[in-house]
Amino acid sequence: MEFAEPLPKTNAPTEGESGLVFCSTEEGVKEIFKERPAGRGLFVTDGSALKAFRSCLPSRALCLVLDSDGCLPLFRTSDDLSYVVAAGKKSTLVSARFFAEIRKIPCTVFPVSMAFDGAYERFGNVRFSGGEERVPLKEAKVCCDGEIVCDSAGQAYMRLLLSRLALIEAKAMRLFGADHGREEAEERAYSALLTLRAETLDIRSIALKNAAIRQCERDGMNGGEGAVLVETIGREGEEQAFFLLSALYAAFFERGKARLNVPDYAARARYANVSYAAQKVPTVAEFALRAARLERMRSDLYRELNAFLGGTIHYRNNFFSLAGRRVSEERNLSALRMLPELTVGLSSLIRDFGLMEWREDGIRKDILKKSV
Repeated sequence: MEFAEPLPKTNAPTEGESGLVFCSTEEGVKEIFKERPAGRGLFVTDGSALKAFRSCLPSRALCLVLDSDGCLPLFRTSDDLSYVVAAGKKSTLVSARFFAEIRKIPCTVFPVSMAFDGAYERFGNVRFSGGEERVPLKEAKVCCDGEIVCDSAGQAYMRLLLSRLALIEAKAMRLFGADHGREEAEERAYSALLTLRAETLDIRSIALKNAAIRQCERDGMNGGEGAVLVETIGREGEEQAFFLLSALYAAFFERGKARLNVPDYAARARYANVSYAAQKVPTVAEFALRAARLERMRSDLYRELNAFLGGTIHYRNNFFSLAGRRVSEERNLSALRMLPELTVGLSSLIRDFGLMEWREDGIRKDILKKSV
């Protein structure tokens, strides 16, 4: 696989917009040792980045490989550590940053994903022996090593498309009268994604834009139900989520209509394996207000979404250039079945209109028959 314009090799770290530092892991570690010549550091990695520290650790460094999502091994290490460096997937970065927050020491991370999940959030979920808990995370210096992120370029590009879709979702939710994230952070995200379709494909800009969007999400922008769908689908989740959600939204804005039948919330909760008590069932007055608002704003939302989706061929070609393969044509429609119950997003409102329903035998009856 060849990139149109690869990340440049550097002899020293170079800082880009959003504070993202472009450097190899080796050069980044050398810089850390220059800043802290007398301290002892903990280097945390996992199977996805095991070779990252192989040739650059001095004898005084302590290296730990996390083979599971648990963070307890970190707290069995020495008490004289003065900084933490982590390279790996999201769970590894989150565990390392939590450890750094508890110990009150600096932290540097080298994500293996160009989407930078786990690098910027203020809070994250970590696994203990008793289960998972949400915890505060240390603000980290984020470094981008072209060699360890290159395989994620296609997925990172799709994450940008999902972020743009999330902004359309946020606008719709706000027009429906639902609070859906901070507008200031959304405006910054709009600015970062304005040239997504027209600009020349550039790996560095994809990294910078993803870093900027993750910071907008940290500051209150809602990541949208696309992020939930990615986790639900798993492999090839980004591309599947983008095409599934864009088809769902387009169908809803174009021909979604209020129906007399009320969705069976108890059955939907049972299908998705979530709590029925946690669902918010709209009153008759709320539903009537939403139906009226849909008719008023339908054309504007459909026009904005269509303008964005007008670049679909361009998006597919960019993904092919980055990932070295074509976008999968398979559509995991069953993933949409759980989405309204797992989020307070646009699909929840679509469900409230009596759409996206499934019978007990699992046969779908939704508005995507001609869209996906």
